[in-house]
Amino acid sequence: MVRNGAGGDQSEHYIATSTRLLLLGREIGRDAPWGAVVSTDVRNPDKFAYTLPGGRVQPDFDGGRDDEQAEESVLACLSREVDEEVRLTEGEYEPFLIGIRRITERHSQEYSRMSGLICVDTLFVAITETRLGVCHTKNGETGDREVVSPLALLGNPREGSVARAMIPQAQKIALCAGLIALEEIVGNDLNQIDPGLRALVKHAQNAARAHFESSMWRPHTTLLVPGH
Repeated sequence: MVRNGAGGDQSEHYIATSTRLLLLGREIGRDAPWGAVVSTDVRNPDKFAYTLPGGRVQPDFDGGRDDEQAEESVLACLSREVDEEVRLTEGEYEPFLIGIRRITERHSQEYSRMSGLICVDTLFVAITETRLGVCHTKNGETGDREVVSPLALLGNPREGSVARAMIPQAQKIALCAGLIALEEIVGNDLNQIDPGLRALVKHAQNAARAHFESSMWRPHTTLLVPGH
C-alpha cells in the first residue's frame, strides 16, 4: 500500500501493482557518457525500441496481495526486474520512490481498483556507479542492456519507413518524473554528484518538464517530492 501525504493534511491510499525505475549509469570507458540504463524491447520490437526496468508486482500464493507486505513486495518486484532486465543487484544502486501514476482501465478514464483501492505504478529513480559492460538478458522480454541519452528516449527513431517509439508513453512520464525529482531532491547539492551526471540532469530539465506537463498521463501522476 502506498500512502500519499504530499498534499498537505489530506492523504490517499493506493495499492501498488507495478514498478518503473529511471536508473542512471554509464558504460565502461573513460569518457563514457551518463545516460538511462535500459534494455532492448524483445516482446514488442515493432512498437518500442527500449524499456526502462520495472514490471508488475507478483501476487502472493493465493492470488491476492497482503496490504501490510505490499511495500516490501514493491521493492522485491523492483529488485527482481532490475536483476532480470539490466543485470544489476541491489547493492549496485539505491532506489528512491519519487512518484506514483494512477492506472486507468483500457480505453477508459476510470481507475483500476483492487480491494477498493486505486492501483498505481510506483516510480523510482536511482544512480549506479557500476561501470556497465556488454550484457544479454534471458527473460524472453528484454534483450541487450544499453545506456541511452534520456533526451533520445523522448524521441522517435525511424528505421526505413517504419516509425516506432523509443519507450512507451507511460515510461516516458516515469523517465521525466525521475529527472525532475532528481534535481528537486539533490537541490543545492547537485554539485556534489559527478560533473557529467550533473550536466545531464540540468541539460534535460526543460525537455523533461515540458514533456511531463503535456503528457496524457500527467493528470494521473503525482510527484512525491518538495514543490509538487
